[in-house]
Amino acid sequence: NIALPLRLQMLDDGIASDTSREQWALEVRVLELYRHLDARLLDGDDGALELYRDKHAKFLRKGLGCLNAGFLGLDASRTWLCYWILHGLVLLERPFPAQPDRDSIITFLASCQDPEGGFGGGPYQLPHLAPTYAAVAALVTLGGPQALSVIDRPALMRFLLRMCIPPEQGGGMVMHDGGEVDVRGCYCALAACHMLNLDVQTLADCCGMVDFIRRCQSYEGGIGGEPGNEAHGGYTYCGLAALCLLDRCQALDIPSLESWVAALQAPFEGGYAGRTNKLVDGCYSFWQGAVLPLLDRYAPSNARATETRTEQRPDQDLSPETLAARALVHSLAVRLEAAEKLEAEAEAAYSSAVHAQNDAAVSNLQHAARTAQHASQRLREGLDRARSQVAAVAHGAAALVATGLPGAPAAGRDVAQSSVGAQSLQVWLLAACQELRGGMRDKPGKAPDYYHTCYCLAGLAVSQAWSGVVVGGPCNALPTVDLRCNVRADALADARAWFSGR
Repeated sequence: NIALPLRLQMLDDGIASDTSREQWALEVRVLELYRHLDARLLDGDDGALELYRDKHAKFLRKGLGCLNAGFLGLDASRTWLCYWILHGLVLLERPFPAQPDRDSIITFLASCQDPEGGFGGGPYQLPHLAPTYAAVAALVTLGGPQALSVIDRPALMRFLLRMCIPPEQGGGMVMHDGGEVDVRGCYCALAACHMLNLDVQTLADCCGMVDFIRRCQSYEGGIGGEPGNEAHGGYTYCGLAALCLLDRCQALDIPSLESWVAALQAPFEGGYAGRTNKLVDGCYSFWQGAVLPLLDRYAPSNARATETRTEQRPDQDLSPETLAARALVHSLAVRLEAAEKLEAEAEAAYSSAVHAQNDAAVSNLQHAARTAQHASQRLREGLDRARSQVAAVAHGAAALVATGLPGAPAAGRDVAQSSVGAQSLQVWLLAACQELRGGMRDKPGKAPDYYHTCYCLAGLAVSQAWSGVVVGGPCNALPTVDLRCNVRADALADARAWFSGR
């Protein structure tokens, strides 16, 4: 049994903010979920970490029909809705709906294709790199000649080349005619190219893609949307996956990237945040959760940070969060010792002045003594919070993993390759991101949606394959996802083989 703390305190330096209050509320919710999970595991409940396949499939199928007025804001994301739902269903290994049927979905996606190449978010909309990726991925997921023959590959390649910004003008790709330039464009274009078995290198050279993405890596280690932007999980995946498609991920500072993404896995919840000092979100289980597996597979071994490759034992928590919290405890303890010494000296000086009836010095020394006392008190409070943080790290998702979870080896993987971080992520997804009625969500307290259901499932599949462990047992096993394109690996192989003969 794990002794979960009665109170968790994030390190907010004593200054509350909207984010720190939201983090506290989230920790309370997750603490209750993990306590309940721990009790079920102690009772031998093998279904405590069950993936609700049929409920999620039922939830997803509803999105392929007629949607209510609340979805009006997603009118330009209709190809995305198709991809999110179809990808989720094939990961769950559940059939597509009878209505709308497969033919109707293919016909709809064909209606989103522009005569000049590329796809819009809906029929008659401007072609855009993001829905182009979504439409291609959806058609690859559907598979077969009927779906794949919809795509006008020559026109699509012309569209992609038209979106390129020459290297001498800064490089990168615009998302659409007259649109913004960011890393998403590079990824969406390159992934679509790869899925269609087109020439990725020509496209990359046309826009100086490798150098553009390299310049988007921030001082933190992650990748921003543009050069100089804050590191962000979504852009980091896009930039890294694009470079992996080109076999050029060594263009990045890989140790810095590894450290950044490891630091954004929350020590208590087990999920990932998208940016520094932000809350965890289920969708980053894929965007951030795929980064280390991508590096593990595609980065040259001599470019990797040795410490991130060292296998972590459940009883030896060397995560960046734990080390940082312990270092802060030590630092505050040293500072408190010095402050208490100054406080004692100030009190002694004040007492001497009072005893000597030195009225001129008493007021100043009294103020100095009070200042020293206040400083010591603040340090004591900070030290208490830091110690609580160490306790929180020790009693979250990783602690549940350490107690032993129901699980099974993933197909084709050695269990010895498993890591506490990957299994903690699976605990987060199964215990905190599933809605009992179906669908997956950002975090407890949020409603499920198609986007989060897709990326939570993709993150779960990636974590299972990378760690070699299926938390919850073999009934939770998901098929292999292609790390670079986020479609089923077998569907991608079939599509590329079909296109290679044309």
